[in-house]
Parts: sequence; C-alpha cells; structure tokens
Amino acid sequence: MARPREFDREAALQRAIDMFRLKGYEGTSMKDLLDTMEIGRQSLYDTFGDKHALFLECLKHYAKKGRESSLGPLLDADGGLKAIEHYFKKTATMMCKVPHRSCLVINTAIELSESDSEEGQIVNQFILQLHGAFSEALRVAKNKGEASFADLDATAWNFTNSAMGFGPMSRAGIPAAALQSAADQLIASIKTH
Repeated sequence: MARPREFDREAALQRAIDMFRLKGYEGTSMKDLLDTMEIGRQSLYDTFGDKHALFLECLKHYAKKGRESSLGPLLDADGGLKAIEHYFKKTATMMCKVPHRSCLVINTAIELSESDSEEGQIVNQFILQLHGAFSEALRVAKNKGEASFADLDATAWNFTNSAMGFGPMSRAGIPAAALQSAADQLIASIKTH
C-alpha cells in the first residue's frame, strides 16, 4: 500500500513557481526545487513528474492565476482607463517585490519559448489574452470619452508590449516607481482629459 502524500501540493507548487521566477528554468536545480518545495525526490517525481513536467504545471498554473487576477479587471464592462491604470500599478508593484522579480510567463518567453513548444504555446496564448484584455479596456475608455487613438489594435499591442517589458526591467532592478511612471506616460498619451 502506498503511503499517503504528506505535503500540501498547492503550497509546494507555489514554492516551485517562486523558485522558477527567481532563477529561471535552466538556473533552477533539482536540489533547489526539493529544498524550496520541502519535499523528497520521490514525492516530487510521484506527484509532478520530472523537472520539465513540474515546470509546465507551474507555468500553466501561473498563467491561469494571472488571467484570473490581472486580466479580469481589464475586461470589466465599466473598466476603461481606471482598469488599465490599476493593472499597471498592480503589475509594477508585484514584479518589483524582492526576491521574486518579474513574471514567469515573461521569463519563459525570454528563456525557453519557441512558438511550437508547449511553453511557447502557453506564452503566446497569455500574450494574446493580455492583448485582448487591453483591447476591451481601451474600447471601453474610448466609448466613455476617456481616451482617443486612431487604431485600437495597434494601441492594444503598444500597451501589451509595455506590460511585457515590465518583466525584464524589474529583473534588472528598475524600481516600481519608474515602471509606473512609464505606464503613466503611456496612458497620458491617449487620455482625453
């Protein structure tokens, strides 16, 4: 009879996410994972599979939680510029917390993803969803008279690109206030009043 699992799977997964955010996939050793997850090697293999399978589960979990917590407000029917401002403030603050700098999706885009890999597909899907959320918030802002721009799609890509740029900048030690200032300038460029 197999022994029952003696650890909190969700907590162990979150600790693995934090480690991958901190060191990246290549920089994270099995010892790092075992130490941070506070589980034995066999428990890791039995529960999550190998390092790559664990990483994919972490990436999927992180992207899902990100969609739920960050993109939801951008899709609010009354969100507009207020939702965009909130997104950038929350993102700048979260990414600049030490020691877990940056975003696992962004880190993966830089470190691992090729468009045809499973990692690449997860990253691409997240970026497209972020673009869609910015598109909706910008559409609402324009309809409310808060914003003016010529091309919704191009403007949404500009905001998506800026948001994705927060990751590398936060890893380089750029403070949240500087990231927020850049976002404020971007928002001011379309604001009508």
